[in-house]
Amino acid sequence: MERQVAEKGFSGGKEKLNQASKKVKQENQDLPVKKEETKAIEAKTTEPLTEIKTEKKETKKSESKTKKEAATVIGRDLPLSTKTSGAICRFIKFKNPEEAIKQLEKVQLKQIAIPFRGEIPHRKGFRGGYSRGRYPIKTAGYFIKLLKSLNSNAKNNNMDTAIIKITIAKADLASRPTKPSRMSFGRKKFKRAHIYIEAREMPNNKIKQKKKDKK
Repeated sequence: MERQVAEKGFSGGKEKLNQASKKVKQENQDLPVKKEETKAIEAKTTEPLTEIKTEKKETKKSESKTKKEAATVIGRDLPLSTKTSGAICRFIKFKNPEEAIKQLEKVQLKQIAIPFRGEIPHRKGFRGGYSRGRYPIKTAGYFIKLLKSLNSNAKNNNMDTAIIKITIAKADLASRPTKPSRMSFGRKKFKRAHIYIEAREMPNNKIKQKKKDKK
């Protein structure tokens, strides 16, 4: 009997504590909150977010203003001969990409010939003033695409496209896969070449243009 009475007393104490805690919660909810306090709480929550957003915008602006010294283009495993691509590289070097594109378009129309070096089969007459000149139409088309991408890369690097000149243009021999043929027993090779073109700003051109304008 004593144990039952003790258990009843213990359970009754728990119920009383729960009722008291509920009353306290209801009283806290019923308390009026001032408008000024709510505004201050909202301002505290919004202030650090605005600071973070402004910092992110500033970092994006600083990244966009970065300027690089050079713009490059690489063409790998192109179906071109290294001899013709090397001749075009020599023809393009120390020229503006836009001017080079115009000249290569004339090469495709057979208005300008590209000078070659080494042994070339004899042809009557001169081609564009060169005794060893040719019209590589296919390679000129590939180089036009590369030069257009070079010009766009220079714009992305915040470079002045009017002052740019091609400083490096080279063609390297790539791995040449074999193809089956009846006469050579599968030992005939394709033509493949790697092409690398680099352009930089040349500020000396501005000085020359100013002197010409003064005259």
